[in-house]
Amino acid sequence: MKRNLLLVLASTLAVLSSGCGGGDPTLSIGIESKQAVSLAVPQNGVWWNPTQSGRGYSLEVQGNQLVFTMYLYDDSGSATWNTGILNQQSDGSYTGTLSRFAGGQSLNGSYVAPSGVSTIGTVSLSFTTTSAGTALLTPSTGGGPINLPLEKFSFSTATGAATTPIFQSGVWWSASERGRGFYVESQGDQVSIGSYMYDTAGQPVWYTTLVSLQADGATASGPL
Repeated sequence: MKRNLLLVLASTLAVLSSGCGGGDPTLSIGIESKQAVSLAVPQNGVWWNPTQSGRGYSLEVQGNQLVFTMYLYDDSGSATWNTGILNQQSDGSYTGTLSRFAGGQSLNGSYVAPSGVSTIGTVSLSFTTTSAGTALLTPSTGGGPINLPLEKFSFSTATGAATTPIFQSGVWWSASERGRGFYVESQGDQVSIGSYMYDTAGQPVWYTTLVSLQADGATASGPL
């Protein structure tokens, strides 16, 4: 299993760039300095909104891009997930498109590549500190933008002895089973594992577990 982006089927978003030229160079410098906003780079890991427990988010920054996955529920109450690769903007925020995939491999099923993708909307993430920020969601179905406060989620046990993992926290996948992925984060002696895949009908579904990391720093298992 190799560390990589969650879904290679998601099209990498083009980095938008713009420049200004000509005119008074003093004016140009003044405009650029006003555009520079001091925003933080977020911590990689599991995030949440404490006022909306039961759903969550995984973030991983790689260079000037951020892999963002939401695990939540649809209107019928079924578990679902949306994901996107966001690009860092000149002000330090991250913006991109959220997609929903379907038709892929189930937990115990034989491999099948996802057969459908739809755009859920756009999202812009900005962070005032490394552990606090805001997601601005604009659904494709219409309606006003949704402003969602986010915080880094802490799940480590205060009394547990810290165990040094031999693996990296972040997005994982199997190169031979593209279209589904996993998010792994260790804190202290605990490991959170999120699994993003599909049910037997091909609809997106997620599973999660929080288990103890063994003393070898390599083993953690438990019920999904």
